[in-house]
Amino acid sequence: MDEMYRKLALGAVLHDIGKLVQRALPGEGSHSRRGAEFIEEVFNTDEMKEVIECIKYHHTEELKDAGIPDQSPAYIVWEADNIAAGIDRRKKISTQDDDENLHRFKKELPLYSIFNSFKYDANLPETAYPLKTMKESEEINFPERVDSERFKADSTKYYPILNSFSRGMKEINIHIDTLESVLRLLETHLAYVPSSTYTGEIPDISLFNHLKTTCAVAGCMYRYFENRNITDYRKACFEETAEFRNTEAFLLASGDFSGIQDFIYTISSKGAMKSLRGRSFYLEILAEHIIDEILLETGLCRANLIYSGGGHFYILLPNTPPAKDVLERAKRETNRWFLRRYGLRVYLELAWQEASANDLANDLERDIKTENRMGEIFRRVSARVYKNKIQRYEKEDLKALMTPESSLNSLLYRERECAVCGSSSSEIAPLRLEEEEAIQVCAGCMGVYALGDHLPRLDDVKGNPGVVLAVKANGEEGRDPVIPLLTGGEAYLKFEEARKAEEGLKRGECIRIYSINRHLTGMNYSTNLWAGIYNARGEETQKGLIDFETLVSRSRGIKRLGVLRADVDNLGQAFISGFENQFVSLARYSALSYSLSMFFKFEINKLCRGRGGIPQFRLIKDGRNNETRERDLVIVYSGGDDVFIVGAWDQVLEFAVDMREAFSLFTNGKMTLSAGFGLFDRKFPVSQMARATGLLEELAKENPEKDSIALFGMEYEKGKTANSHTYRWKEFTAGVCGEKLAKLNEWFDVEENPGGGKLPCSMAFLYRLLHLFKGISSERINVARLAYMLARREPRGDRQDLKNIFREMRSTLYGWASSQKDRKELVTALNLMIYLNRKEREK
Repeated sequence: MDEMYRKLALGAVLHDIGKLVQRALPGEGSHSRRGAEFIEEVFNTDEMKEVIECIKYHHTEELKDAGIPDQSPAYIVWEADNIAAGIDRRKKISTQDDDENLHRFKKELPLYSIFNSFKYDANLPETAYPLKTMKESEEINFPERVDSERFKADSTKYYPILNSFSRGMKEINIHIDTLESVLRLLETHLAYVPSSTYTGEIPDISLFNHLKTTCAVAGCMYRYFENRNITDYRKACFEETAEFRNTEAFLLASGDFSGIQDFIYTISSKGAMKSLRGRSFYLEILAEHIIDEILLETGLCRANLIYSGGGHFYILLPNTPPAKDVLERAKRETNRWFLRRYGLRVYLELAWQEASANDLANDLERDIKTENRMGEIFRRVSARVYKNKIQRYEKEDLKALMTPESSLNSLLYRERECAVCGSSSSEIAPLRLEEEEAIQVCAGCMGVYALGDHLPRLDDVKGNPGVVLAVKANGEEGRDPVIPLLTGGEAYLKFEEARKAEEGLKRGECIRIYSINRHLTGMNYSTNLWAGIYNARGEETQKGLIDFETLVSRSRGIKRLGVLRADVDNLGQAFISGFENQFVSLARYSALSYSLSMFFKFEINKLCRGRGGIPQFRLIKDGRNNETRERDLVIVYSGGDDVFIVGAWDQVLEFAVDMREAFSLFTNGKMTLSAGFGLFDRKFPVSQMARATGLLEELAKENPEKDSIALFGMEYEKGKTANSHTYRWKEFTAGVCGEKLAKLNEWFDVEENPGGGKLPCSMAFLYRLLHLFKGISSERINVARLAYMLARREPRGDRQDLKNIFREMRSTLYGWASSQKDRKELVTALNLMIYLNRKEREK
């Protein structure tokens, strides 16, 4: 990374830092000048002259008379600022803080939710976030309806943020630490700070997001000009802006992994949890590593990563031959490596779409936007990805695949089979599982199993900043998972103490370092990744990741493993047309991507720990385990829009409701998700669990308006398979659980305790009731059978309280019997009642 790019990027990510100073401290002067003074004091070096210019002169009035060289990166940052915001600031109000303009700014404004402008509805109340840092947010920081006093972001709230940020900046060695260290510090402190407090705009872009987006655009412009030998930035960016703004100087690159689900779920049941979680986490790190390889080769930083999650990513790059060559090489080398390692199972598609500054900013020249040019860019690149996936491999690779002795076919001719993934391998070694006989596995499965075994070290709620994941140039095959390099070589993943990894960097042994869910700064090449890695605590004697057997043992009633798959509804359409034309900007798309990623990669961990900031849902509220608690479940996978979770069946189902409620609050009810939920024996093949719940998820999405959950599995009725337990979420929580299941639990004592305050009820009676209600819709005679069966349950003796319960029960069941909707909900509730009370001896 050359020094001028580094200074440009620093100037871009810090260009508006004066807003934090201005809102926290008394004083006069523009935020540009105050920001420059602040950074001059922090850096205290003459080598940062260009960085100071970017901060001090990023507004029109200041820049035109600055007298700085035409080659100053300040001109690039000025234009990048316009593009990121989607506003030509020369046509807006003056940015000088004079008396005429001060009344147009209200610096106490909080950060509004991006979901106010997403699917905009003027009739809905606006929501905003309380001003705080990410470190202060122990619970999910939900947007709330704006209350003028509670949400007032005055200087007393800004000062601690500025003070903490200032300390963090002084700890960074600006000469050797990566730009990621500064980005991470900005994210920690400014993710809930509004970028603009101008009353004529919606303050829904965080200062962190605006700074990051400006840096991404500026970096692309610098590399574009570099490729064309343009050094007069004043002329290109400031004097002849119209020409540049209509030039396709940018690329929106999209990456999409295929075969992820088969790779994760096609494993044996032996050591399933560690293999499952290890494979999932391995793919997450692999994707981030490939992103970083692309950014490294194009000379950019992670500010240019727009979105990453769920096997998809978007990167903003310069439209230059070298950048396109990097993308083509990344696709070619990664897929050849996949072929050699995993055959045809995993594939990476990379496509890109050219874009101009006016495309990214939705036409800077227009005050009234009449089209969604950014949405069209997303649509085009998505179409290219889809088209390219149909014709996956280059002619050279197809020829090699047809040649038996080709290295790409090496998997086919290895003599021994891996007991976990089933692939052929010449490098089979014994893997000893806890309390089981050793199994023979390939080197790849051995490595990801070890990765899964070590994951709890990263999810230490007490916070252990010493453990990082190092990408190393050398490693031990079979112990350390292998990942590809764009140069055609390989690297290894290894958990190490932070200091040891840092020493490895100095010696050239480490390529890069990833910290997971940590706010580490001051480490060269340290990149923090947010990841949904929550796992329930095992027994005190249990080391590593909790297993299926322990999770099943913690279930209430029937001892089964609950499996949940959930996915955001219509996410692709959200990127294409989620914003009305007047709200379209690159920063808003970036903010939307960031919000979704943070929910599924960061906030979801809090929800699992009982720190979601909402009441935990309970299938039955009976006084047992009703306190807020950590859930007995494991996040197998949580990407940018979808999740796969396993655990104690009742807690997984309860968590599904929690997640849907939290997601609705998080998105102002503008986005929904649908889910499939199933119960399985712990030894059931993982691939079939995934397939069955995936089918249920698809059924939920077929429900009108989606926003649904499908439970249990498929049933064979009238010559075809069907699922009769698919509901909108509110139907499930209110109708099935809130009414039907609650009443069953209120009426019946399955334990049949004598002298209790409920009607004695055997499991056999519940099964008969279930059978009758399942058949009522087709056999009217079952109503008579219901009346006969209930009559036999009428209490004898003088217990008037039980007689009153019986009369209510009988009347209510008769009423439900006459309604198709109520019958359906009761059948599901009866299934839940049976599962909640079934004992192991009844297998």
